[in-house]
Amino acid sequence: MKALLQYTGFLRRLRVTYWLFNLANLLRLAKNKQLYKTLGIGKPIWQHVAHADIKQPSADIPWLDRGDNTPKAIGQRARFAGFSPALQAQLLQWPATGFIILPGLLTAEADGVQAEIAALRQAGKLNFDATGRKIFNAWKHSPAVAGIFHHPLLLAITGFIFDKDVLPFQTVNFIRGSQEKPHSDSIHMTTEPLGYLVAAWVALEDIRVGSGELLFYPGSHKLRYVMSEDFESGNTALQL
Repeated sequence: MKALLQYTGFLRRLRVTYWLFNLANLLRLAKNKQLYKTLGIGKPIWQHVAHADIKQPSADIPWLDRGDNTPKAIGQRARFAGFSPALQAQLLQWPATGFIILPGLLTAEADGVQAEIAALRQAGKLNFDATGRKIFNAWKHSPAVAGIFHHPLLLAITGFIFDKDVLPFQTVNFIRGSQEKPHSDSIHMTTEPLGYLVAAWVALEDIRVGSGELLFYPGSHKLRYVMSEDFESGNTALQL
């Protein structure tokens, strides 16, 4: 199972591989039965689900992404007063920009995180996937990473953006960044309703041009969502 989770090649794209993995985790998926019924998904809980399978999608969007949000309305929210003036200024710009920068938030913790990851790798408790660049869900083994994963300020900011309690669900540690082309995560980590996905990028070392820095297009969070059914994504009867 450990080798399968690290594998990123062709076999992982086969539907049968996906189904077998889900069948092995059927008890964990059982809680989704009622949710499938609510959303009108007419599939067994172990099968692949795409956005097009949701027959009763919600029209809801995060409140801070709605067009009628003025700086005055944002500033009147109860939790707004609890943020620093510098952070308040960025939250007021969120509807236009879609990002927030928190310089130095975790500078004191960065070296400790790196050291703990190295120790866990040495002990065989963590390893890169087959790309040699990514470690998934280190937070499950590393208290230092878990501390960032559940950082109170990050949870407070994302909770304010969504006006909901947020649920952290994945960490990915990269070497020299993901090296992916510009993309939207919403196509492979789709939420229902759409728009309730946010990512935090944490630099654990000094960043310079070419070292794996983050690229983001300001305002791109307002673009129309493109789902797998909107283009030729390579999905077939055999492959995902």
